[in-house]
Amino acid sequence: MELESLFLLSGLALTGGAIAFRRQRASRDELTRRVFSQEIVRIGEVRNKSVAVVVGTVTHTEMIAAPLSHRPCAAFEYVETSKESDVWHERARRIAGVDFTVEDESGEALVHGTDVEMLLMKDKTVTFGSGHWERREGVIANGDRIAVVGYASREPDPRPQTTGLGYRERPTVLVIRSTRRGRARITNSPAVLDRAPH
Repeated sequence: MELESLFLLSGLALTGGAIAFRRQRASRDELTRRVFSQEIVRIGEVRNKSVAVVVGTVTHTEMIAAPLSHRPCAAFEYVETSKESDVWHERARRIAGVDFTVEDESGEALVHGTDVEMLLMKDKTVTFGSGHWERREGVIANGDRIAVVGYASREPDPRPQTTGLGYRERPTVLVIRSTRRGRARITNSPAVLDRAPH
């Protein structure tokens, strides 16, 4: 499937009531595999005004606190599930993020983390209610290596160190964002990261 078409795939919609967690987990894993199956491009080689997949290290970001561990992070995904009749059901989901920079050896990109879909590996779990409830959390922090897919374009750098310059004088930076046609997505799945060019 073309990358442009993959970008248009909708994320997993949350509906009222419980969602069968096992089925959703399989769907999320499949979505991650499909969306990030295309060629990963070095940031400095991304074509302007295109949908691209890049891998890099998170840098230069403000921090927010993750709800479960209270870790400082650039973005988090929090999920609460319960077990009924040996089937896990999703009861709540919360995601949040800030804008951050991701860089590799070829350049840097500004990621609009306030409007992305998180497909994160969960590394913090708290079990309660005799093992029938779980709260799980995945975060992205400074220094973490991640993959991003989204619409990429070169724009005047909006960061504070450039705002004193005139519009035409500002250096440009690659910006990766969601659009009305599709949402940008972020993952820290090792299966994706291991495919990055070296």
